[in-house]
Amino acid sequence: MKPQMRIGIARVDMNVCLLGEDRDCSFCRTWCPYDAISMKFDEQQYMIVPRIDPMKCPGCGACERACPTQPKKAILVVRE
Repeated sequence: MKPQMRIGIARVDMNVCLLGEDRDCSFCRTWCPYDAISMKFDEQQYMIVPRIDPMKCPGCGACERACPTQPKKAILVVRE
């Protein structure tokens, strides 16, 4: 097994995310091989939002590749 190195961390843009449009989506959570994404109800935004666990996310990009939004992805891996 390769040692895990942090490449970056995934960040969600709720202005682009399908959940922000009150549509159903969980591709990022489903495709994350590190189980770093969970769906939580946000009281302030009053919607379900993806939450990234920074202790689990190495920034591999699987969630970004799986995101169905186009042309801009709702979830991007950014450098820390």
